Amino acid sequence: MSYGRRRELFAQILALIDRAAFARAIQYLLGSRAFLVYVFT
Repeated sequence: MSYGRRRELFAQILALIDRAAFARAIQYLLGSRAFLVYVFT
């Protein structure tokens, strides 16, 4: 396995993790916002 290939794979995995974390953060923000609206109305 060459260095370039490994780096490419690592970047792919990193992008996947980043996307998952981003989606989770969005979900959390939306959820907490909905919760705040529910509490204060």
